[in-house]
Amino acid sequence: VDATRLVTSSQMSASPLDPDDPLIGRVLAGKYVVERRIGEGGMGLVYEGVHRDIDKRVAIKVLRDDLSRRPEVVARFRQEAKSASRIGHEHIVDIFDFGETTRGASYFVMEFLDGLPLDRYAEEERLDRPARVALFDRLCAAVSYAHRCGVVHRDLKPDNGLVDRTGEP
Repeated sequence: VDATRLVTSSQMSASPLDPDDPLIGRVLAGKYVVERRIGEGGMGLVYEGVHRDIDKRVAIKVLRDDLSRRPEVVARFRQEAKSASRIGHEHIVDIFDFGETTRGASYFVMEFLDGLPLDRYAEEERLDRPARVALFDRLCAAVSYAHRCGVVHRDLKPDNGLVDRTGEP
């Protein structure tokens, strides 16, 4: 519907550890050092970074170059950042900054979660059915809260639900 390619050239040419990634080592907004790519999706790439003044780890979601040239997609990306930043729920990632790279790609900065996607966590921890249901219950509570705040997650899937190292989604 939005004409997003299923596989973009940046997906094909750069792996998460690609030293040739143009953002690795860059400083965004004079304060966020981009360290490595940790994920990617249909709209953007996600990097781990650090706020260089306070030494805090952050996650940085950067809109793909090809989509950054489409005003309607940039507007939707900005709205995603605004909407998510005002939810304020313990099980929903906090977004606290927004900007543009020197090449014009929009990005937002959010708290970094050291964890695993829901399905991978459940498998690696060998969770039994009641534990999986309890985890899913917390996810549903967070999504329900977002809905009450007027925010609908348009890409809900196990990869987009992270469980931190303490077992909290």
